[in-house]
Amino acid sequence: MGIQHESLLLLLRRCGTAALVSFAYGAVAEPGSVTRWPQAILGIACLITGMASIAAAGSRQQTIEAASHDQPQQRHSRSAALTAAAADSSNPTAAWMQQPLLDEEHYVDVALPAHVKAGSAQSGPAGLPVRQHPGPSRAQHSAIKGLLLAVLTGVFGGLILAPMDHVGHECRGLPYQASLAVGVLLAAPVVTYCTYWLHQHKVRLALPVQPTAAAVPGILAGVVFTAGISSNMVASASIGLAIAYPIMQAGLFVAGLWGILLYHELYSLVPHLLYWSGGVVLAVGTVLVARGGQD
Repeated sequence: MGIQHESLLLLLRRCGTAALVSFAYGAVAEPGSVTRWPQAILGIACLITGMASIAAAGSRQQTIEAASHDQPQQRHSRSAALTAAAADSSNPTAAWMQQPLLDEEHYVDVALPAHVKAGSAQSGPAGLPVRQHPGPSRAQHSAIKGLLLAVLTGVFGGLILAPMDHVGHECRGLPYQASLAVGVLLAAPVVTYCTYWLHQHKVRLALPVQPTAAAVPGILAGVVFTAGISSNMVASASIGLAIAYPIMQAGLFVAGLWGILLYHELYSLVPHLLYWSGGVVLAVGTVLVARGGQD
C-alpha cells in the first residue's frame, strides 16, 4: 500500500490505535510481558510520533500538489478579473453596480439550517440581512465517518490476537492459525455485505465485484497478510502481545516505501525529510519496545 494522502492519515489512526490497544491489553492480560515500563512507554510514544511524521509526509505532498495546480488557475482568474475591471472602468453605471450595498460589519453570519435552501431570504437581529453559509459538507461528514471507522479498525486490529490468551499454551502460535482462518472465512462475507450496505445506504444481494480483475492481486494480498500475521502469532506467543503487536505497526514505514519506490508518490524535499525522519523514530521506538519486554 502506497502513500495515498487521506488514506495514509486514516492508516495512521488505525496503526496508532492498534499499537496503543494491543500494548494496553497485553500489559494487563499478560502480566510480566512488560518488564521495563519506562523504555516500553517511551518506545510506544516514538512509534506514534514516527507514524505521525510519515502521515505528515503524505499530507505535505498533497498540499504541494494542490498549490502547484491552483497557481495557474489563480493567475487566469486574476487576469480575467483585471480585464473585466479595465473594460468596465469607463462605465460609471457598471462600477456603481459592483459596489456592495452594506459594509462588512452590517452582515450577520449564521449557519444555514438543513431545511432552508441556500439563497432564501433571512433576516438577523435588528433586521440586518443574514449572510448564509452551509453547514458541514458531505466531504466533512465522510471524513468524520472515515476517522471513526479507522479508529474502530485500530481497536479491533489491536485485539485480533487477544483470544489466543484464553487457550492452552500448546495451542498458541501457528496452531492457532487454523481456527483464525475459519473465523475469517465465516465473518468475511457478512462483514463485506454489511459494510457495502451501510456505505451505499441500500440493500442489494449482488456486490459490484470484479473477480477476474481482482483475483490475482487479492490472492497475493492474502498470502502476504497470512505471512505477516503468522509471524506475529509466533512472536506474540514468545514475547507477548504487548510487545509483538505494536512493533508490527511499524510496517507503516514499509507501506510508504512501496509508494515511494514503485509509484513515486513523494518527490519533494520536505515530504522526504518527514518520511525518512519518521522512519528513524520508528526504528528507535521498535528497539525501545523490544527492550521493554526483555527480562
